[in-house]
Amino acid sequence: EQAVKYGESTLRSIKVALRKVLLYAEVNGYVQRPVGWLNRVSLAEAHGRSVTRVELTPEQMLAIIARLPEPYATLVLTIALLGLRIQAAIGIQPNDLDRENVLRIRRVLYKSKAVLLTEKEQQKNVFPLDALDANHADLIRRIRALGEGHEWVFRSRKGTPINPGNAI
Repeated sequence: EQAVKYGESTLRSIKVALRKVLLYAEVNGYVQRPVGWLNRVSLAEAHGRSVTRVELTPEQMLAIIARLPEPYATLVLTIALLGLRIQAAIGIQPNDLDRENVLRIRRVLYKSKAVLLTEKEQQKNVFPLDALDANHADLIRRIRALGEGHEWVFRSRKGTPINPGNAI
């Protein structure tokens, strides 16, 4: 009765999700397949794939960054060096990097809107950059160059903050 209210793709998604849940439950012994009750429900196949996480070396990271266009290259470098979330990184404005090379994260971008951090959150998001360190010096140079004369360091062609989905 409920199926007529849903689109075909929604029903297909529900079916796939149900198949995966039932397979997981069967494989882990949460349910046993009694005779007949699951015969008409084909369970998902165990595909045997697994995800292997690999931590990039600094050289690999820099090689990837070198192939990216701006502002994405600097965005990835910022995230990698400082450990920022993308929402915080794309919210950087040129005046967030002061003359002493201290980067202060003052806002995050959430659903294309700038959300100011509280005073306490801002105090936790202070990053002194060492101009003598080659990577930090490169980041300082890039942020200053990208932000010069603009509202946002990481911006689209229209001058608005870049979309994190596009950046990813």
